[in-house]
Amino acid sequence: MKLLITGGGGYLGSGLLVSLPNKYNIICLDYGPRYPLLKKIIKDNVKLIDGDITDINLLNTILKKGVDTIIHLAGYVGNDACMATPSKAVMTNIYGTHLLLQSALKNHVKHFIFASTQSVYSTFKVRSTILSETMELEPDDLYGSSKAVAEYEIRDSPQKYTILRFANIYGAVEGIKGIQKSGAIEKFIKASFEGSDITLFGTGKQKIDYVHIKDISRCIEMILEKSSIKNKIFNVGSGDPHSIKEIAEIVTNYSEKLYNHKTHIKKKTAPKNKIWPDRLMSIEKIKRELKWRPTISIKEGIYEMMENMR
Repeated sequence: MKLLITGGGGYLGSGLLVSLPNKYNIICLDYGPRYPLLKKIIKDNVKLIDGDITDINLLNTILKKGVDTIIHLAGYVGNDACMATPSKAVMTNIYGTHLLLQSALKNHVKHFIFASTQSVYSTFKVRSTILSETMELEPDDLYGSSKAVAEYEIRDSPQKYTILRFANIYGAVEGIKGIQKSGAIEKFIKASFEGSDITLFGTGKQKIDYVHIKDISRCIEMILEKSSIKNKIFNVGSGDPHSIKEIAEIVTNYSEKLYNHKTHIKKKTAPKNKIWPDRLMSIEKIKRELKWRPTISIKEGIYEMMENMR
């Protein structure tokens, strides 16, 4: 099977490139700042191309040579990144997806796997029930809105697709040392490693759904293996969200063993819009239809990250 992975040089893309077996013929399309590092850890079946998904001529050149499946990971991730350069975020997340989809249809790509997000359900709004794939999308930030628009175009097209609505992804990428992305877990580990206090806004009781990058990669590989999984939408999370306070305590519990010093938790009053409501995603559909479930616990994942940081 020949694959095109867009955004393959990013955090999730790097993890996927490292984990997918040699039997796949993989083209990776990205800007390429991490390519020198990736060349040291990827297998011989991966070809790295430096380019942009808004370059329609480049897309057609790649796809006309015959690509079976597109795994579309490219885009601005998180609302902070989108709001920093909103025009570029819209250009990439919406227009880039539009061009890639049109090129996929033109060049008869069999399957289009799209990395979406739990933010399509909402970020700040409180939803009354656990989030399931049948619920209406009600995004209330730019990131979630851009992903929702891209989703609608994919779903309304004749292209065969699988849409994956990811929870917060964390974990170390094999072969890459240190912190690879920015989030609550990563900030807590960095503070602990540097001997600083962990800052906790509010009570810390708000719950976040984290899923390990290796479990995400395994999910995508299972979809590649199962040809019957087409025109499906799946939530991909842990099914067991954890509070920010619990995550901070896991880091502090490991810090003395791994970093030879105690890390303290310092609470601060939360600024406006800093505390999000709990977002609890159901993963019953993907467990039932794909037979996928997460295998790496939050404690295992954090310990591995902290050891990798050391």
